[in-house]
Amino acid sequence: MKKLTVNENLLLLPGALLSVAAESAFDIEVEHGLLWITVENDECDYWLGAGQRMRVPAQRHVVLEAQREHSHVHLLPGASTGPVVAGCLPLHAVLVATN
Repeated sequence: MKKLTVNENLLLLPGALLSVAAESAFDIEVEHGLLWITVENDECDYWLGAGQRMRVPAQRHVVLEAQREHSHVHLLPGASTGPVVAGCLPLHAVLVATN
């Protein structure tokens, strides 16, 4: 698991997984691509597309996976400004989408 300590700009290839955690809250922002996100102690999975952002609470383990194409992702420690948008997807929808 990667400890998040500074601003990170990442390029994830399709199917690539990244496991991150941070002491304080941080934002995940997708510049390009589609990202699947699961957060420790959260019953939802999330999908973020280009231009969308999601805030992750402090002290949470997060797994990110690029879907279909490469994804340019920004991990921004601290509470950034701007809209925070993410769609919660029920587990059964995730299972149907992957089968």
